[in-house]
Amino acid sequence: MGFRVVRTKTAAAVRKVKTADSVKFDFVHVPHGRVECNETEGAFTEERGFVNVKSFYMSRYEVTQALYATVLFGDSKVNSNPSGCVITDGQFPAVDGESETHRPVENITWYDAVYFCNAYSKYDRLEPVYTMSNIVRDSARHIIKAVVKADFSRNGYRLPTEIEWEYAARGGNQSSDTWNDVYSGSNAVYDVAWYKENAGYAIGAGHIGYGTHHVGKRFSNALELFDMSGNAAEMCWDKYASKLDASVGGDGPAEGSRNVIRGGSWSDAPFACAVTARGSVSPSDRFLNYGFRVVRNDLEDNWEGEDLQDDQMSAGDGFVRIPAASVKCTDTKGAFSEARGTVRIEEYYISKYPVTIDLYRDIMSHCADCNPSPSYCARSSDFDKLLRDEEPNMRPVESVSWFDAVFFCNEYSRQMGLEPVYTITDIVRDEAFRSIRSANVTADFNKNGYRLPTRIEWEYAARGADADNEAWKFKYAGSDSLDEVGWYWRNIHGGFGKRVIAAGTRGYGTHHVGRKKANSIGLYDMSGNVQQWCWDWYSENIDADTPLLGAESGLYRVACGGAWNLEEDACQVTSDGSDFPYDTDDNRGIRLVRSGDRAAVETRNVIVGAFADIQGGTFIMGDDSKYGVAANKPHSVTVDSFSIGITPVTQREWASIMDSNPSHYQNAAEGEDADLLPVESISWIDAVRYCNMLSIHRGLRPCYAVNGQTDPAYWGDTTNVEWDQSADGYRLPTEAEWEYAARGGIIGTAKSPSLYSGIGELDDVSWYESNSEGRTHQVELKSRNEMGLTDMSGNVWEWCWDWYGAEYYKDNQVNPTGPKSGKMRVNRGGAFDSYGANGTIGYRSSDYPTRKFRNVGLRLARNTGSIAIMGN
Repeated sequence: MGFRVVRTKTAAAVRKVKTADSVKFDFVHVPHGRVECNETEGAFTEERGFVNVKSFYMSRYEVTQALYATVLFGDSKVNSNPSGCVITDGQFPAVDGESETHRPVENITWYDAVYFCNAYSKYDRLEPVYTMSNIVRDSARHIIKAVVKADFSRNGYRLPTEIEWEYAARGGNQSSDTWNDVYSGSNAVYDVAWYKENAGYAIGAGHIGYGTHHVGKRFSNALELFDMSGNAAEMCWDKYASKLDASVGGDGPAEGSRNVIRGGSWSDAPFACAVTARGSVSPSDRFLNYGFRVVRNDLEDNWEGEDLQDDQMSAGDGFVRIPAASVKCTDTKGAFSEARGTVRIEEYYISKYPVTIDLYRDIMSHCADCNPSPSYCARSSDFDKLLRDEEPNMRPVESVSWFDAVFFCNEYSRQMGLEPVYTITDIVRDEAFRSIRSANVTADFNKNGYRLPTRIEWEYAARGADADNEAWKFKYAGSDSLDEVGWYWRNIHGGFGKRVIAAGTRGYGTHHVGRKKANSIGLYDMSGNVQQWCWDWYSENIDADTPLLGAESGLYRVACGGAWNLEEDACQVTSDGSDFPYDTDDNRGIRLVRSGDRAAVETRNVIVGAFADIQGGTFIMGDDSKYGVAANKPHSVTVDSFSIGITPVTQREWASIMDSNPSHYQNAAEGEDADLLPVESISWIDAVRYCNMLSIHRGLRPCYAVNGQTDPAYWGDTTNVEWDQSADGYRLPTEAEWEYAARGGIIGTAKSPSLYSGIGELDDVSWYESNSEGRTHQVELKSRNEMGLTDMSGNVWEWCWDWYGAEYYKDNQVNPTGPKSGKMRVNRGGAFDSYGANGTIGYRSSDYPTRKFRNVGLRLARNTGSIAIMGN
């Protein structure tokens, strides 16, 4: 949390190995993170406290038979494919469309897996991680004994540690709503795993589907890792210990006779496939259900502790955007005193956290005349007893004067290549502490660099940046309870208003930023911890004549937010403090803002694709063919007229309003236009954000809101979205609308329910597994349906509005919008990597609204009459 100077660096290159069977064996970057261990089982048991996981690269798939054979080909000491789950055996016949050599390798020992890692490293001209000596092999050329040592500083391939394995299996982000999924990527084992019930174990050998399966055929997890639950259980580096506590290091116990195995397999019950389930194996044993995957270190990542987010506005992580607004002032105190009438707040960005000691030191260490470590709370022994899991340099910087704060803003701006806001002349520094005692300061708020907030900007953000929201009236930033959101004089020891403590007591002083609850727009420590300098000269009375930048002169500069050693009243959002601009105190620090780039927004060239008007009508929804889904049997549905996009939203359309392109496939196939590839790798919540952003820019009434707020900048991470069905803005189609349009509307409703959307055979209408070459394609290259719509079968799955309900679509309905609540949102149409049957008009699919896949995009809809056919 917080923010840090970002140094440009190149990610460690990971070579994609192409096996003899044209399988691309690639790697996923798993970002570093800090995990609060609060589990009763698994690698993150509560006894371990907090665990730092450094970033690494993990293979997307389990090591396949093909890759194993390719790497070890020609090595006479080993069997290059020892796997038992082979078709020639007669017990393991392949499912149609699956390849034997793309099954995970198995029937190997733990020592064999380590040996392969070294061979694979040499194959790719990397440094082997392991040293193996005293090797003993059995008659089948498997290693059954060896002395193995590891050097984790090397760049070669290796087995994951148990912590790495579970961290990746759970999605690599503890704050994500998929972290607590039972299995890797889902709470439904069938979605993501080959296990005993769907891999034929209960039926017996010789039946189709018995044994391991072609990797990547179930859904991936949030990191796009496949088969982390089921298929082949995966061997890890660690020695096995039945109890994991703080004494067990990140690479496991030092001693042990067995090694950890994780993830469950094709022959296991669901509980063994859970992300927290642990097992063990003797390093000399081998079984038909045990395999492995490999990892590599991210040698570019020097992170050692708490993650600090990107401070660049373009990345959007370290700052929160505050859009322009007009606010009617109705308060009796604070910056929005009723005497001001109505005020205009221009767009700006504000940092999520106060400036930390770590960031201040990083920036100011480049200044020969400055003190890079002014914080008294870091220098005095009165403040050295931190609470558990807090880090001293993640406290807010303090003991900085107002002059120091504006000087810091300029230094930070220069180092980030931005225009300094302030002109500072006639600087006089304190000889002892090198703090600035006096200077002449002027500001140009049109510059794009970092600056201090104005008093009104600070309060507007602290109160949630929305005067119509109930959070606006909270006493403190985010709550009426200061204990929830702030450190102040009664709870600085970590308790809740119980007692006042003395210097030298644990918890006395400032605290690690972000440890309290954020306010409604994701800002931390706006109440308590440290007061934050503002630009304004202090004025006791605020009225209609008071400029929004504060008084033109004065004795004191404003400082807002209260602090660790101040009472409750000082921490209220409407309270302000003040002091001489040369004063330094151990309770006063800095929060940054940047002015918004309104000109860029106003001149944006937004692109919207063509639409078709669909006349309402009654049709038979569902599918009773062999490809149908039992929960969607044919039934009568009536929908009103609406308009829908001719194609899925393209990458060019998405980037024109969102200023980014999240798509995995950004390079077009030969002869195709990359801008016209469908956007993908977006979640359902990303899709509805896009709809509202587009509506706002086009001057339409947005369809979606969170807590009454239609601007997605205020939404945070919630998926609790409300739909105003009367709004004229852009939206997602309902599932019924989608299927009606896919069938060709009233014109095409006589179609057999098993047909695809489009005129012609499957290859004429759809990009799917057999013709896509494993990638998305330019829209409108396949045939249209009766309403002129393309790509509704195949290319990318398309998000719909509805929560998924297995029993919802079974009865006759009028304008159905899906269940009132649920866990997963519907997507329809199949994709480039789907079986052809997934692209049939009646086929239903769904996923969690926060998950992103490189085969899922969206198609826009609007209420009828909003636009003309084929217009934009």
